[in-house]
Amino acid sequence: MTLFNRPGRRGKVAPFVVAAAAGSLLAACAGDIPYATLEAKYDTAPSSWFDTPGGLHVRHRDVGPRGAPVLVMVHGFAASLDAWTPWTAKLSGDYWIVTLDLPGHGLTRAPSAWRPSIDAYADLTDALAGH
Repeated sequence: MTLFNRPGRRGKVAPFVVAAAAGSLLAACAGDIPYATLEAKYDTAPSSWFDTPGGLHVRHRDVGPRGAPVLVMVHGFAASLDAWTPWTAKLSGDYWIVTLDLPGHGLTRAPSAWRPSIDAYADLTDALAGH
């Protein structure tokens, strides 16, 4: 016997499932939040920005002593440069640490024609290093 077919449970679980499905549908239909609103709320630590010729508006941070060995930290899926905050706090005394928000993550803006790929991410990281 499972949770869903126990006597007396069917009437209690169904409203929860319907409410969860309705909430998910409403969240999926919500409009985009303007970048200015997101930046005001989430860009709480000193960030820098640069624009690429391809139209990316990239948020990045660099901390630590100039001239020290450089670590460029690139976040994974569904993250942002903020994922590196604990590491930058520990390592910034010995390393010059550069972090960035990849397009479609964090606060980096990408034009609608931009398409993510390993090569595009590598080009962006190279552009950041050149910046």
